[in-house]
Amino acid sequence: MSSSSPWGAVQYVEKIAPGCRFVGTSSHGGMMLTEKFAKKHLTLAALRRGMRHGNYYCYEEDCAWAIPAYELSQYWDRIFAYFKPAEGPGLYLFKSLSAWNADYLLERGIEPDPVLFQRYKEFNRRLQENVFLLTES
Repeated sequence: MSSSSPWGAVQYVEKIAPGCRFVGTSSHGGMMLTEKFAKKHLTLAALRRGMRHGNYYCYEEDCAWAIPAYELSQYWDRIFAYFKPAEGPGLYLFKSLSAWNADYLLERGIEPDPVLFQRYKEFNRRLQENVFLLTES
């Protein structure tokens, strides 16, 4: 396992499977998957959204981690070892993806939750407006 991450020096590692880990730094963290593990277990849609760091595909801990987690259902018992969502891991991850990574679901041919998808579209519309305003200044 690398001692560095896209978020800084790794301070702790939680092994999910050989080649798949949660890592934490002093300020942030996420899931890091070796290239070999990621290409074996993830769809192209998930791989496209991974941030590359050396030989790793990385997914930050706030929202992006739900992408590989959604596809690694065989490891949900380890991924959710310390947090048990009331609605179950599958629905929890689906809702998170609908709100923050609906483009990933759509690429996979999965219809996002309609209410959360509307929030996703609104958030992205506002983000684009702000980017436009910044570039016009």
